[in-house]
Amino acid sequence: MRKDFRYFLVLVRPLFIALGLIMLWIPQSWSSAFDEGKFYYRQQNYSQAVQKLTIASRQDPSNPEVFFALGLAYAQNLQLAQAKSAFEAVLKLTPLASPLGQKAYKNMGIVSRAMMSSQGNGAKANQIAGVLKNTGDNYLGSTINGGKIVHWDMAKMPLLVYVGNGAGVDGWSQDMQASVYNGIREWEAATNYKIRFKQVRDPAQANIKIRWQRNFKHGKVGENPFESMGDTIVRSDVTIATHIDPNGPVLNASEIKQIATHEIGHALGLQGHSPYEGDIMYYMMNPAQSGVPTARDKKTVALLYKIQADVTNNTVGSTAQASLFYDNLKQAEKKAGSSDLQSAIVNYQNALKLKPNSPDLLYNIGVAYSKLKQNDLAISYYRKALTVDPNYTRAKYNLSVHLINQGAEWGNQRRSADAKQAFTEAIQLLEQVERSPNPPQGVQENLQAAQRNLSLVGP
Repeated sequence: MRKDFRYFLVLVRPLFIALGLIMLWIPQSWSSAFDEGKFYYRQQNYSQAVQKLTIASRQDPSNPEVFFALGLAYAQNLQLAQAKSAFEAVLKLTPLASPLGQKAYKNMGIVSRAMMSSQGNGAKANQIAGVLKNTGDNYLGSTINGGKIVHWDMAKMPLLVYVGNGAGVDGWSQDMQASVYNGIREWEAATNYKIRFKQVRDPAQANIKIRWQRNFKHGKVGENPFESMGDTIVRSDVTIATHIDPNGPVLNASEIKQIATHEIGHALGLQGHSPYEGDIMYYMMNPAQSGVPTARDKKTVALLYKIQADVTNNTVGSTAQASLFYDNLKQAEKKAGSSDLQSAIVNYQNALKLKPNSPDLLYNIGVAYSKLKQNDLAISYYRKALTVDPNYTRAKYNLSVHLINQGAEWGNQRRSADAKQAFTEAIQLLEQVERSPNPPQGVQENLQAAQRNLSLVGP
């Protein structure tokens, strides 16, 4: 029974680092796409290797060696989040104890460390590296998403939990609520009651909300998006299925408890899955599991809370603040989609007050001003986004386009010095964008336009 989880505001950024990946010789007798992918990999054309190996993975989705090669190509192409996902796919297709499984697991740790180092967390990456040396007693490297360590502020204990009434959901019964609470208590015991929970009857007060659904697609039995501010978790919304599939039987109390225990593990900050079949945080329910956190699950969550979370400010947002932030964000996206751009900007600005160092919000405001043709304000917000995140490729690209247009306007006004400066900066930005993984379309054309215009500017 597969489980699929999504998280908020996680970006993959271009990284210029050396990866000490564990390589593996792969047999030659494979499909043409796989052969082409290996050829491009050996030629160090990693973007082409990714394209061909992605095709190979679709042609042969049950072959772990294809995904291992894809993980290597992604990593060398500096697409680290995708590399980690490819190595995770290997562990779903081959035993962890196998030579390939061991190599994939170690590469996941290398990639996780690289992601953290790239975001200025070098000391923390070294701390993680020390933890990952004992690969048998924990799986912390598998739980780091986007190079970030996230967890609840211990000062917020106990976490307030609301378990909804599933009346009206096919197959739901009241004893399922008791099963959920039994699953929650497993994590209290697993952490020696350092993490505690308290039931509340008002969902507006809850840090963690649990609701019900008849079934998901593709055999999923649970879903758990969580929300964060300053990279500290402030709210989690769990949904649990009452059936595995539309025509299957109702899940029993033991299965509901096991699903709830797994989902609460995600709610605590275990963002990925264990590669060990017996652990409660393994991606699929199976006979090797006992239904409770193993010693390895306990060690991993203990290590997670021992390491300082990536908090960018000293004030952890309240549940009410988090709700206000995401409400403004959703309203802004809705209004931007309907071309009500001025109203969208108001909502983005309100969200920005709650999360002032968000490059995504700054970029989105810049996009809205671009569409409104308020170019000076658009440029200002793209620059602000790049101040927070100097590797924000989309902000670089959009800023370069504005600078080319601005340079052309100044050139026509005989402001040669200003035009040269604008074109020169645009060229520098576009050259950086061109070197990034998966650059947007139009980079070459705009780069040539900027270079041509620069050559036409008079003294």
